[in-house]
Amino acid sequence: MMIYVKSTSDAWHLEAEIDAKAGVVPVLVARAVATVYLSVVTDAGEPWYGQARITAAGDGRQFHVFIREGELAKVERLPIDDLAVLFYECMIGVDEQTHSFSATDIKEAVTIHITLKTNPRNKNGAIEVDATGYTGEIKELRVLIGSAGALTWVEPGVTFRANKVWRSRPLWPQTYTVRIVGRQESDPVWTSDLITVQPREITKVAVAMDQVCTVQVAVVDDQSSPIPGALLLLGEDLLPNFDFLSPAPGSIAGTDDNGTATLGGLRPGRHKFTVAAKGYEPHVLEADLAGGELRFLGTVQLAKANGSVTVTLTGMKEKQKYSIMVLKPGGTALHTAKDVETAETTFSGLSLNTYMVAVIAGRGGKPVTATITLVADEPQAAVTLDVSGLIETELK
Repeated sequence: MMIYVKSTSDAWHLEAEIDAKAGVVPVLVARAVATVYLSVVTDAGEPWYGQARITAAGDGRQFHVFIREGELAKVERLPIDDLAVLFYECMIGVDEQTHSFSATDIKEAVTIHITLKTNPRNKNGAIEVDATGYTGEIKELRVLIGSAGALTWVEPGVTFRANKVWRSRPLWPQTYTVRIVGRQESDPVWTSDLITVQPREITKVAVAMDQVCTVQVAVVDDQSSPIPGALLLLGEDLLPNFDFLSPAPGSIAGTDDNGTATLGGLRPGRHKFTVAAKGYEPHVLEADLAGGELRFLGTVQLAKANGSVTVTLTGMKEKQKYSIMVLKPGGTALHTAKDVETAETTFSGLSLNTYMVAVIAGRGGKPVTATITLVADEPQAAVTLDVSGLIETELK
């Protein structure tokens, strides 16, 4: 019979699951624990803020602490043990660093004072987002920070539940976009103008929800029937990877059963948009948006994608299987055929564009490649690749 044992004392840590057997007396070890407080400043006398990870030498248990600027950080049930404290996601001008403490330093309700070294060569900056002007009913907003023009985010976080002023972790000096989104897809979103982070400075950004722009499109096929599941993307991307794209506030919106897509959270100014669907030719739109505008971009009729490429393999080895990929010119796989054992494979429904075709033996190894371009006058292409020299590399 399995028995779960846990101490209810604030002075001891004991948590174990034991297999109780007749005639066997289990031996459990309880560790002494204490509640301590961390006071962290820099050698310049400034209150420090950021993340800390405490690791106990005895059993390797870890404790994660967020230290707010100018506040004591309370750490409960900390083992009375030798400890290593890693300070990371530091304030600007302070590098990641580790401090150690001995078991004799850990006592109940003791305040441990820590001084972190500043680095004059640390050129990072930060962004502070002020949403005090936001008066919506959303209980929780998320702040995202991404490099300018990117649809991936270097600072995804959750904030604005109580305190509507939030500061990022240190950021490399360059240009970023700040986006505010809600928990639900129906929540409003907001995107900032381009923001340049300066070395060792905090760049402040105020959220102005009245400037948010929204666009809508209706997407139909060549028979004027709605296309559900089509995508409206911010920016120009004539070869979207549908397998890895999903609706994201301010970046990507999918069409509903009526073929309508709504993309909000856009900042005023001129934008390009891509309308795309699997098996159709993509279409690029451009619009100059005014602050707070809701703009219907019209009905977009997508033509069927009639492009295709037939790949013929020569030099195939007996019992060897191959993987064939159609990729973007930069190397992102768009279509893949695995475990190919026949000499000829055709990929259809391709839009008119330039592609790379790559073949590997099995699931790994150096590929053989070829580049093809599909155009309106020649939407079908054929390529022959010699695979006799391919060697399968076992994936680890």
